[in-house]
Amino acid sequence: DEPTTGMDPKARRFLWDCILSIIREGRSVILTSHSMEECEALCTRMAIMVNGQFRCLGSIQHLKN
Repeated sequence: DEPTTGMDPKARRFLWDCILSIIREGRSVILTSHSMEECEALCTRMAIMVNGQFRCLGSIQHLKN
């Protein structure tokens, strides 16, 4: 749940690189974040959850529109 909250920029970049490495291996990662910057850097699809239920699911560009 929001793994980069409270991290300094160097540690955050290291974690982002680790996550991207996992993704490049063809594995899936489920990430919770309130940071759109983080979602845009790490995700290909995004879901918006409201009161414990998914309300929207799609590409980041689709959800931004």
